[in-house]
Amino acid sequence: MRSLAPSRPPTPEPPMAASVPDEDAWLVASAKSDPRAFAPLYARYFDPVYRYCYRRLGSPEAAADSCAQIFTKAIAALPG
Repeated sequence: MRSLAPSRPPTPEPPMAASVPDEDAWLVASAKSDPRAFAPLYARYFDPVYRYCYRRLGSPEAAADSCAQIFTKAIAALPG
């Protein structure tokens, strides 16, 4: 029996042997056309952004709220 869940297009692979800045630029360009392609950037940068926010704010809740705002703004800025 076939699944009724919508199929998700595969996340394209970055060019081979790309440096991190090149790979990030490629992922951002991909996310501009498909916001679901932002997931690898989120996964890569959530921990360092959270740690920075936690060091600056001193509260896990405030750090989590700040991360949510940062990534929400980043996704909203993708079309630009």
